[in-house]
Amino acid sequence: MAMVYALASHRGPGLDSDEPEEEVIGRKYAFPLAIVFCIVAYVFFAWAFSQDYTKPCGDMAYFDKADSFDDYFDNRFNFFLSRWTLNEEPKVGRRSNKAMHKVLVDLVDQREADLKRLSGPDDRRYTALRRLYVLLHMESSTTDEIWSTAVSLIHAVGSNQTAELQRVIADFFLLQNYSSTKELTERIGKILNSYQLKADLVKNYLPEILYDKAGNCDYWTEYTQKHFPGVSSKCILVPPNATVITKIIHRMVHSHSTDCLDYSSWELFFSVHNIESVRMGLLLITLASSVVFYKLLKCAIARCVVKRRK
Repeated sequence: MAMVYALASHRGPGLDSDEPEEEVIGRKYAFPLAIVFCIVAYVFFAWAFSQDYTKPCGDMAYFDKADSFDDYFDNRFNFFLSRWTLNEEPKVGRRSNKAMHKVLVDLVDQREADLKRLSGPDDRRYTALRRLYVLLHMESSTTDEIWSTAVSLIHAVGSNQTAELQRVIADFFLLQNYSSTKELTERIGKILNSYQLKADLVKNYLPEILYDKAGNCDYWTEYTQKHFPGVSSKCILVPPNATVITKIIHRMVHSHSTDCLDYSSWELFFSVHNIESVRMGLLLITLASSVVFYKLLKCAIARCVVKRRK
């Protein structure tokens, strides 16, 4: 709008008989060049801030990138959920429960689609399991290599668990009352039990690898606590209790209770929540820079015309 207003404020050639000819010529050539500059600048900014789905060549580099995708979507999901609970964001707080359910489900769908696009035909868990198997049978492999690969395998398993739990939490927005939470409680319990078994399979490969280097903490339990959608790790019991978790989430969604709210996603407010604002800001910057470019170019062309006449 800024560019349109600025350009519209200049009258076309021939409308003002007192306007110097060099001004008319300058505007004639500067306007189309400014339009081209606007388009090129916007395309460049859009490309620079777009998500990179290129899969790295090395397995560990791929695992690290997949982890960054997980963190991005975890924080984005948690942020929207926390804003709903706090009811501080008009854009979110005034939405209906049904609309908020769709927002969260769409985030989970995008998460799964983006991770699939990143991994390509190879399954993330299979890639990590294959690498772990190879390292365990190589005499030259180091403890750090085995440890980091086992952690990547746990993250791959945990990523799927988190996505399934996010879908259950989204369904809490469709509940009419607490008495209808029985099915959701059962779903949470089945998810936790199912993925606990998958984590136990990794323990069968290498029992000691799932403990921290001091031997004090089960890595899978710690991962589940830290990555449970929207709920602070201090409120997740060991082992996690589906009934307790259901009560916590129901209070968050329907009573706006903040006792167990996870605030960690707020640290990434700019990157995970203001995506639309960033895009709008880029558009405004592009338009403003195009106006400046147009004026400078017009003056430069006018000066060239004057110099040639001399």
